[in-house]
Amino acid sequence: MKHGKFYGVGTIGERGQIVIPAEAREAFNLNAGDKLVFFGSGELLLTIKREQVETFLSKMAKKLDTVRKALTEERGDTGE
Repeated sequence: MKHGKFYGVGTIGERGQIVIPAEAREAFNLNAGDKLVFFGSGELLLTIKREQVETFLSKMAKKLDTVRKALTEERGDTGE
């Protein structure tokens, strides 16, 4: 997966269907019938293939644990 790549602009049709640019579909192996999961926060909308959600959440949990540990060490907390 390439980080920070701009794939173009998609369009939302009258029925709420999203057209994903061909280059993005190819790069992320998106095909007709694939299920996508949508997460949002503020102005950010994140889309992930359904079968990748568990992997994504596991990676995010590990990163959060790393951040939590660093913040705890910075404050000098002992965890006791």
